[in-house]
Amino acid sequence: MTDPEILFLPFAVPEPLGDLRVGGRELDEAVLARRLPDLLHVLLNDLHHGGRGAAIGMLEIQSPPDDGAPRWVTLVEPPDPADVLEMLGARGRVRTLVTGSLRRCDPEHLAIDLLAHAAAVQPGDDADGGPLEARDGDAARGGDDALDGAAAFDGDGEEADVVPRAGPRDGAVPRGIRGLVRLDDPVRGLLRLGEHLAVVLGLGDRRLDGSPALGTSALAFFRLLDGLDGAALLGGDAELEPERHGIELLEPLAEALELDPAAGLALRTLATAMFVALDGERIGETACLQVVDRALGARPADGDACVGLAEQLTLIGDRDRAAAWLEHAVSLVPPAPRALESLGVLVANRGDTERARALWTRGAELDGSPDFSAHLARLAFGERRIDDAWRCALDGLRRTWERATRTAEWPAVAGDAPSVLLRYLSEHLDRGDWPDELEVWLTALVGALREPQSRVDLGVCLAKIGQPDRALGELQQGLAADVGPSVTDRGVRALLALQIPGFEKRFALATERAVRGRDPRGALVELQAYLEHRPDFWPALFYVGVALKRLGHTDDALDVMAEVLDRRPGQVDALTEMADMFAARGNPKRALECVDEALVLHPELADLHLKRARFLEQLGRVTDATRALDRAVDLDSARELDGRN
Repeated sequence: MTDPEILFLPFAVPEPLGDLRVGGRELDEAVLARRLPDLLHVLLNDLHHGGRGAAIGMLEIQSPPDDGAPRWVTLVEPPDPADVLEMLGARGRVRTLVTGSLRRCDPEHLAIDLLAHAAAVQPGDDADGGPLEARDGDAARGGDDALDGAAAFDGDGEEADVVPRAGPRDGAVPRGIRGLVRLDDPVRGLLRLGEHLAVVLGLGDRRLDGSPALGTSALAFFRLLDGLDGAALLGGDAELEPERHGIELLEPLAEALELDPAAGLALRTLATAMFVALDGERIGETACLQVVDRALGARPADGDACVGLAEQLTLIGDRDRAAAWLEHAVSLVPPAPRALESLGVLVANRGDTERARALWTRGAELDGSPDFSAHLARLAFGERRIDDAWRCALDGLRRTWERATRTAEWPAVAGDAPSVLLRYLSEHLDRGDWPDELEVWLTALVGALREPQSRVDLGVCLAKIGQPDRALGELQQGLAADVGPSVTDRGVRALLALQIPGFEKRFALATERAVRGRDPRGALVELQAYLEHRPDFWPALFYVGVALKRLGHTDDALDVMAEVLDRRPGQVDALTEMADMFAARGNPKRALECVDEALVLHPELADLHLKRARFLEQLGRVTDATRALDRAVDLDSARELDGRN
């Protein structure tokens, strides 16, 4: 959770809810109290405004540390907002707390009473600025006319229209909202409650459509809540509920999909929870994949969620399962555009360019995303169909401009994703044979893009077509944001090339002198000058460290390499240099630690295993050294075989 502005807390359960059953399955009131607000927070984040706008989070409540092993707590009354804010302290920027309580109002309905508390003030402030509180007694409770939906109430307990919130001190905000949820049809009531709550929270007045995420089955809905609870356990302390562990934490998500293939949120949760389970070694890969296969057998209807799970499978190296999920996603009617794109990339990498072209062409027809044009252009360049390639690139630039300048006509997230086309185009422009119309479209995009990475790539393109002033502006604007290591490297290098005449040749010569020159002091001066221009140009910093090492300033060189690793964690060359310096100092233990850190990201590098063998031998670990040497030989032999093939 990253600095939420709106924070949901678990619901209180003032009185036991009694025997709750749906479809013959007993419901756990503690799970309902934790996961109904969790689900509301997910819906408002993902469905209401596409993840844009106010960040919304969920706060889990555990037992105090002095009570022994941590356990989840089911509250009997909502917590005091001031206590929660004091606990959060200066860590957060929370402007609104959402608390609530859960009651059984009759055998068929659950009542949810929600309160929104303005966090900018404390209890005791004047009425205009104080926290929002419901009246005691029945004043904040609805009658039978509130069934199967949500009703808002003013301070006197009368049913009132829900009005948009202008800010935490807007006196027109309703003090409380009540929703009644039918146990045999919970989705409809929860969505209406979410719509009213969105207005109270100042998120706008729009209808929530939960069908792509929640489906319609009541039993699937409650199994989804069980799955959300399991996912929260996987991401938290293993001791919270030690009696629940392993595959049983994920199985409710697959069961929800079997009960209702339209329950897409179950699949999205499974994709995230599987990654967390594997990363934390809470569930083995075989067990996770059993649940994944069971979910695929349910034939889920959410194509984008299928793509998300395929991406997670690709990360763990299971490309065959990823392909199966993508094949299912493109078989849906209509197919998920992201699936057409991702499956096209997968089959193109396998050499089936004809099918890739068909998938991307279909995607361009259905979705209009410039990314499809980017892939088609790249394919055409690879096949030396240069005219077709530039035609696809121009089509993609036109689509990019339309999405940037006519935002109301496109999905909210369309302008927020980095442009694949501009990334590819910066490579294709090295050809030097672009059509004149391309310069027109690139110039038209200046100032139109809002996504920082796309601005960096646009700046690189503008620099390559000879428009340095425009390029400089886009690069500086894009690099002002956190665009990630690779994009930063690309943008900073392009900026230096614009600001320093002959930069690329001069930098290449400086690095050569730092590594092999008779006297690296001249290179040191040159490299430090680049760092004065751009302190974030870490390659110059790395070669400063190399030059210092050669000059015998080992302490300074180690400090510089450590700074490189602060900026680029896991940078293999810096770790290797540090390992060599520690070994030269007679510290093979520290040298081994550097090599092991490098091997986490680059286990395929034979040279690292060879160094590891040497350091292990120096530490007297002969058996381990022999294994490392054997691994280095195996990798080297495999590399030679690949080269011959």
